Amino acid sequence: MTGEHQPEVVVVVHPRRRFDGFISSARKLGCRVVVIPREDESSDWDLGEHSANVEIAHWSGPIGGTEFVEFLSDVIGRFRASGIFGMHEASLPAVSRAAAMHQLPGLPVRVISRLRDKGAMRSALARSGLPSPRYCSGPAGEALLAEAKSLDLPVVVKPSNGFSSTGVELVINHDELAHAIVRSAAAMTDLGPSTEVVVEEFIAGPEFAVEAMTFAGASRILSIGYKGQPQGPFFEESIYQIPSGLDLKSENDIRRVVLEAHRALDIDSGPTHTELRLDADGTPHILEIGARIGGSGVSAALVSAATGIDFFAEVLAAATGRRPSVFDHETTSVVQAAGNYIVPCRGSGVIQEIRGLDLVSQRSAVLDVVQMMWPGEVILPYPAFSGYPAFVLSAHADLGELRDFHQQLDADISVVYA
Repeated sequence: MTGEHQPEVVVVVHPRRRFDGFISSARKLGCRVVVIPREDESSDWDLGEHSANVEIAHWSGPIGGTEFVEFLSDVIGRFRASGIFGMHEASLPAVSRAAAMHQLPGLPVRVISRLRDKGAMRSALARSGLPSPRYCSGPAGEALLAEAKSLDLPVVVKPSNGFSSTGVELVINHDELAHAIVRSAAAMTDLGPSTEVVVEEFIAGPEFAVEAMTFAGASRILSIGYKGQPQGPFFEESIYQIPSGLDLKSENDIRRVVLEAHRALDIDSGPTHTELRLDADGTPHILEIGARIGGSGVSAALVSAATGIDFFAEVLAAATGRRPSVFDHETTSVVQAAGNYIVPCRGSGVIQEIRGLDLVSQRSAVLDVVQMMWPGEVILPYPAFSGYPAFVLSAHADLGELRDFHQQLDADISVVYA
């Protein structure tokens, strides 16, 4: 109707279908959303009850390059969107460029480019005096190999533009280093011709993840979670548990380092997902920072369950230039434990069955069982990364209950190969 107030529109790029909590968050904020699905999930977006609040804009091409940027720009213009954010790491450069074309809120292209280049990110952190493993980076080749041999073994080799566990490999002797660099460089070629690789000294301590929001240059830590202590060689993820289980001093050290890293990297708006490890002295070393909600939405579910904060609503508000409500408070607190059990592949081949998911889904602590791989699909051997078979999200009275539950799931769930 003419003169009727039109709700703001936010474009959400490449969310996971099973992590669509942003739809209800948008409704609470009075927003509509335009979803650009991942190509392999395009047919899954049957909107049903959400049809009045959601539009779908399909894209079937590569998610890098100018054509995708132009597509995003066209969607912004067509729906008169006042915000856009990406849920998939590889889409972030295009999202940033499209936002800049329409002067929408978001991180500048130069900031996203640095975050998507692990060598450039590590260099910026080191220049700011933040704890950092010794490293080298550059195109795969003899020069990088020679420089890498000056580092103390073991080292971790990873593609500069990588994410998840793709192409990440622990190397314990120099004889394997050249092969690992080649494998790592080849792992992300579907995102473009980059052959940049980072080689860094391995920090063997426990791993943690930090979820944060930034707006107008100010940052708030929402949660600190424990990610286990994977020792390689391929760093398959297994758990994510909030709270961290750390003492107050250790958590404050992590908060300080993460906030200093935000400043060093010029992160002044939107969500971040930071992964770090503690060395033998308990000093936090940042492994990487993503300008997104972690785990394609997993972090939003866990933060909400553990703290009561609607992480999606905070991100939607920032994307439209509104001050997120988390900045109304100095700190956040954990009210219950929440976790993600990441079903391990424990092998490779054609999936015959993922055993135990039906039984586990009936337990009272379980919030959701998110199956992402199915019988007949192929899991490739590492260092290739095919994805994770399933997630089990749960909430518990305390961290002890959550830990016990995850240990039980180790026995209850398994991937059976044909």
